[in-house]
Amino acid sequence: GTGALVSNAIIEGAKSTANGGYGLNIMSNSWGVGENGADSTIAGFTGILHDAVVFANNNKVTFISSRGNDGNDVAKYPACYSDQLVINVSASGTDGQYKSTNNGDNWWASSYGKNVDIMAPGTTEIVTTLQSGTNGYRTFNGTSSSTPHVAGVAALMMSYLNNPNMPNASANLAPEDVEAILQYSATDKGTPGYDDYSGCGLLNAG
Repeated sequence: GTGALVSNAIIEGAKSTANGGYGLNIMSNSWGVGENGADSTIAGFTGILHDAVVFANNNKVTFISSRGNDGNDVAKYPACYSDQLVINVSASGTDGQYKSTNNGDNWWASSYGKNVDIMAPGTTEIVTTLQSGTNGYRTFNGTSSSTPHVAGVAALMMSYLNNPNMPNASANLAPEDVEAILQYSATDKGTPGYDDYSGCGLLNAG
């Protein structure tokens, strides 16, 4: 879609239902465009897309975005907007390490750097999803599969912590809280501590 369509969708999703929006708590974004070149005009990198992501953050939406599958550190957006706006997700391979061409799906590698926050499964060997229109499953890969893993865990966390019947319940789990808990609980991979490939480590739903 055009920059205007994508940006409007983000804004409508982030608006409260009282203001005619959908009142979303989480947005999972398995797409991205570069800063330069033809694709930048598609998503409106230079203005309206960024403004829409800021709007979502101001409305307390946890905005999660795929880093990309180019195997380099070239920025893609919205994943690479400033860290406080977006949870930036890279992919892991069959061994739970950064997804290179040597650990599943040998034709692609995860992009890295530019504020990667966390890593999640991204190969056809270990990722399946319900197949639309059938009773079966299909394989699924890329940071486009890593991102909904993170969104799903964020949703589980929110549903638990925002449930008044649960101990230590909190009705105010802000995006920065979600990000901090995900990062703190991640399983460290690669270089000890934070690194540009796995961020704070591999997503840990437990």
